[in-house]
Amino acid sequence: MKPILFITGSYPPEVCGVGDYLHKIMCSNIALDNNWLLFYKRVWGIRYLFKYFREIRSIPVGDICLQYPTQGYGWSIVPHLLCLLCRIFLNRKFVVCLHEFSNSSFKSKIASCVFLLFASAVIFTTDYEKEYALKFFPFKRKKYFVIKICSNILSSSKVKPYRERNIDLLYFGHIRPLKGIEEFLDIIRLFRLEHSSLRVLLMGQVPSEYNNYYSEVRSICEKLEIELILNKPEEEVASLLNNTKFALLPFPDGISERRGSFLACISNGVNVMTKRGKYSTAEIDKVVYYYDRTSDSAKSVKEIMDFSLEEYADKQKQGLRYISESIPKSWDNVSLNYLQVIL
Repeated sequence: MKPILFITGSYPPEVCGVGDYLHKIMCSNIALDNNWLLFYKRVWGIRYLFKYFREIRSIPVGDICLQYPTQGYGWSIVPHLLCLLCRIFLNRKFVVCLHEFSNSSFKSKIASCVFLLFASAVIFTTDYEKEYALKFFPFKRKKYFVIKICSNILSSSKVKPYRERNIDLLYFGHIRPLKGIEEFLDIIRLFRLEHSSLRVLLMGQVPSEYNNYYSEVRSICEKLEIELILNKPEEEVASLLNNTKFALLPFPDGISERRGSFLACISNGVNVMTKRGKYSTAEIDKVVYYYDRTSDSAKSVKEIMDFSLEEYADKQKQGLRYISESIPKSWDNVSLNYLQVIL
């Protein structure tokens, strides 16, 4: 069996959620045992289209899987045109993992229709995204698949009970606009008026193109006495999560099962406070706390943090059960699902 070639525009050490996702897949035992290959380019201008196509054609692989979108592609249509060229001129399957479609811009949706119509198969990471795509192309149902993600961060071998944790509250994820960080900081600003002793962390990674944004965030964190934890190894991140009582994750479009930071928190026993959105599921409803978005958010968050120890222990158990029963157990499981779809 020939190896599979994975195409991407971002890959570690670049900061990109899809790049991190693919890195986990490429490091899995399934990928290593089957000699899966990586086609990673940082420049995606239109003048590179035929150059990249010739390179791909010359690589002795079986089938191809493109990850989309990534930070590295930018607004390029080269990935879409590569899909067409490979489908027309190569006798190989060309599968696309479409990480985002429903929430993309109108132009991006139009471009992604190339994938939805012409790819050998399309992989989505949630049922919602698959069903949304089927509204446009119901005749493609047999070509659309769902492979859920699992956490990029290790689960601690022994999850601490709530009462043994000494970090009160954190935000965890990429530090960039449109991630809800502004709302997190606004809530902490109001908290500090009455609760100066709370230990609060902001933890994650900063994409290089958002260094100016990070400088502004850092300045606010210093004033609010928020500890900044950046670019730590996976084991240390898991340890910090395992020592945290609450995560405040105010995603602008609401919580969903493709939020890696949410999965990392839940799998390490953190009680998550967040917003409900159109991508939220009934399963998620049971394992998180939704705070009031329409009135005093800080007051609503504070009320959640004043629940009983028994309540938190029960929510923690439900979260760990959700991870065990509803999410792939490892990246080997995710990779095996890829193998089943592509072959």
